[in-house]
Amino acid sequence: MAASLSSPSGWSVSMMAECLSTKRACFRAGYTAGKQLCGRRFVLRAGRLRITVWATGVMEARKKAEAYADFRAARNGWPKPKMGWQFREVK
Repeated sequence: MAASLSSPSGWSVSMMAECLSTKRACFRAGYTAGKQLCGRRFVLRAGRLRITVWATGVMEARKKAEAYADFRAARNGWPKPKMGWQFREVK
């Protein structure tokens, strides 16, 4: 009798691997969201920059996003905008 590469339930190895990677991704997403008990996820865009922050409100999210945008600009050697970062919320 030839050995097969499938599990006793009839799933192939590639199907099992895909299922496990999907379960892992879902667990990580749920774990990250569950850690942030008192906040919501805000995705803000300023030009090409897309910044995701966890905050309780829009103003706090903008402050955190501005600090992170300043950090990324300094890290990459970009100048900060003279008018400041103009953030738009992405749905």
